[in-house]
Amino acid sequence: MVIISHVPIFIIGSKGQLHKDLSLDGVSMFFVLSGFLIGRILIKTFRKEVSFGKLYRFWAKRWLRTVPLYLILLSTFVFITYFNSDPIPLNIQEYFIFLQNFSEPHPDFFGVAWSLSVEEWFYLIVPYLLFIALSVNFNPKRNLLYISILLIIIPLLYRSFLCLTLEPEYWENWGSTCTVLFRFDSIMYGILGAWVSNYYPKTFLRFNRVLLILGIILLIGFKALWVNQIISKSSVVWIYLPVVNSVGVLFMLPFLSTYKTQKGWIAQAITHTSVISYSMYLLHAGFVIELILKKISWSDQLYPYVLYFIITYVLSFLSYQLIEKKFLKLRRLIFKEREYKVIRSID
Repeated sequence: MVIISHVPIFIIGSKGQLHKDLSLDGVSMFFVLSGFLIGRILIKTFRKEVSFGKLYRFWAKRWLRTVPLYLILLSTFVFITYFNSDPIPLNIQEYFIFLQNFSEPHPDFFGVAWSLSVEEWFYLIVPYLLFIALSVNFNPKRNLLYISILLIIIPLLYRSFLCLTLEPEYWENWGSTCTVLFRFDSIMYGILGAWVSNYYPKTFLRFNRVLLILGIILLIGFKALWVNQIISKSSVVWIYLPVVNSVGVLFMLPFLSTYKTQKGWIAQAITHTSVISYSMYLLHAGFVIELILKKISWSDQLYPYVLYFIITYVLSFLSYQLIEKKFLKLRRLIFKEREYKVIRSID
């Protein structure tokens, strides 16, 4: 969804705005799904006992999965940018420790890094808060619920504060809405879904079809109101936009969790795409669009549109085979894990 929504307007000309209008918020979907998966892992990790060893194991496995590829591709992007004599942000060092958008708007440089920064701070903060809470009072069910509610309320209050204190022009920059503190709650809705799924499984699945319809209505309905300018694209909307999108995806989780792996070439294509999706996310905008497609003058709009997907897929496949797969193997060796089937390798 993110790859599709980032098809640049210059590639498809006058159809660009239509393409943009029809695209949903793929990042919010990713955040909620990520929170759901990580929430289930945290519940399982601290189900019976709490120890720093368990916390360290969680951190090490997460960071071995996400950080190496990010650092390699970021360093490569910085090197190529410098070689091309293009500008590099003065705070480039903050990119390497995920501080470039902790509380300030994300720079345009290597823009996809903003969501990964949110994700990495989530990996650090939420498990640590849960560890501290469980060390004081070992009640995983109650503690995780309280932490989730707290970290949903704080970003909402933060967005409200910004809305009241900042000038409207602030919100015209997309980076203003891409800070860690601004979007942290999106992941916590996924944690809430994992909490209900684990502690109240029958309730979680009981109305899955009804909730699926409600989720679709929320996502598409809010987008339609936005596109048709029935609601204003103002700072007030940015307070509730992450909430609406996240709740919409949350409502869809019960139905999606019942999905069974299918056979056939379509299912295999989806599975293999999901395996290389992390590389696709990191490569598609900065490398494919900025460093390749934008450097070429196109007489036909169809060619770059097709090449965008082909180059992204090919580079992502190579990235997975040459980099990601090596670190996944290293992680399995360190933690003595068995090698899962291809669909599990994205854990």
